[in-house]
Amino acid sequence: MLDCHFFGLNAHGHHATNVVLHAATAGLLLLVLRQMTDRAWPSTLAAALFAIHPLRVESVAWVAERKDVLSGLFFMLTLAAYVGYARRPFSLGRYLLAIGLYALGLMAKPMLVTLPLLMLLLDYWPLGRFRAIGSNATSPPSNEGASAGGTNRRETPLGRPSSCWRLILEKLPFLALTVVSCLVTVWAQGEEVWSVDRLPLRCRIDNALVSYVAYLGQLFWPRGLVAFYPHPGTTLPVWKVAGAAVVLAGISAAALAGWRRRPYLLVGWLWCVGMLAPVIGLTQTGLQGMADRFTYLPQIGLDIALVWGASDLCRSWPHRRRLLSMAATLLLAVLMGCAWRQTCFWHDSEALWLHALACTSQNYVAHNNYGLSLAARRHVDEALA
Repeated sequence: MLDCHFFGLNAHGHHATNVVLHAATAGLLLLVLRQMTDRAWPSTLAAALFAIHPLRVESVAWVAERKDVLSGLFFMLTLAAYVGYARRPFSLGRYLLAIGLYALGLMAKPMLVTLPLLMLLLDYWPLGRFRAIGSNATSPPSNEGASAGGTNRRETPLGRPSSCWRLILEKLPFLALTVVSCLVTVWAQGEEVWSVDRLPLRCRIDNALVSYVAYLGQLFWPRGLVAFYPHPGTTLPVWKVAGAAVVLAGISAAALAGWRRRPYLLVGWLWCVGMLAPVIGLTQTGLQGMADRFTYLPQIGLDIALVWGASDLCRSWPHRRRLLSMAATLLLAVLMGCAWRQTCFWHDSEALWLHALACTSQNYVAHNNYGLSLAARRHVDEALA
């Protein structure tokens, strides 16, 4: 409403608002990571990867997807308030502030429903707030090593270690908001939620497994990103589903195996898997099989795991600061070019849907929308075809 008040139907203002919100979210991510880990360069690189990856284009360039960037902003503000509370566990004001910001985030987009579980993960690493029952340990369960930009490391947790039960109890108000948001969402969507008669549970699980792996692939090879991916229904071959299950099981096993020495791997992986769970298709709404916009916040976990993992692997390298700086600069430059190219496909409807047709098959939504865009330009014969 504010955008329409100030900019009318001038698209520039609406796009600018999305860009500002996204930039603010990326900046807050940098500050929150730096505050939690005291690692400057890894925090900066993780925030930069989030900010400019081509998968972000749909959430930012599509004006009607304002709920993504708006919920992302409240997500980061909630984490910032929670980290402030973790420094002083008896700070009621910061605790209530975190609850209020979480409520705003849920009202922007209910995908934030898994945030209370994410808070528990962050309590383990990097906040180091867990304490084994009967233990007086005061150091966090992490082995961060030296960063690419220096040797600083956090040796003590942000706040006093707490028992597991206390950490769970303090999440109950957040969980209550989660339950309310889920109930409201189910009620609001109504008939948009597909029944198992329309799409069997097995097909949903198959698509979920394949989609998880597809999202991983898009992180490393962001090619063929489109505005609509048709749901495969019952057409997924068994070998593809089995292969996806093996890949996911292997990554999960590797993350679990290193949970003591490299806790960021497990935390980052569960961050991604958990935040994608509400939109992975087990509760199917809409016609899509997957969507770029669904990765807006989940991919942050993978960015953290990759950046902190690379930093640890390169600790013994000579001249590591220079080499990592050059590699990071090259990587970000490539991603910027890919993101710019992806943004070009959102220039108009014809470019958007023609690109979707070039990258997917049996995409009836893209065919229909491309025909509508041609008809709007009075290219009737082409539209009919």
